[in-house]
Amino acid sequence: MPSPFRMFITGGAGTAKSHVISVIKEHLERGHIGAENACVLMVTTGVAAFNNGGLTIYQALNLPVELGNSTTYRKLGAERQKELRQSWKYVNTI
Repeated sequence: MPSPFRMFITGGAGTAKSHVISVIKEHLERGHIGAENACVLMVTTGVAAFNNGGLTIYQALNLPVELGNSTTYRKLGAERQKELRQSWKYVNTI
């Protein structure tokens, strides 16, 4: 199995990060014709999600957003686990 390709894209405002990400995502999706949601773009902020047409990590994994200093974690129910498995079935690139 080949080593996974990893890329960290950084830079200040207006340095075309969103453009680079959208070009990479488009290229990856082109190679997976017919595979629904083969590529999922997860980002750390809502602004980045909006700019890139992606999802925040919390949205993508359907995690509740806790405000304050809460360290309470809720276990996923069997039905929710099944839904997540189905929605991530064909994803091969994050």
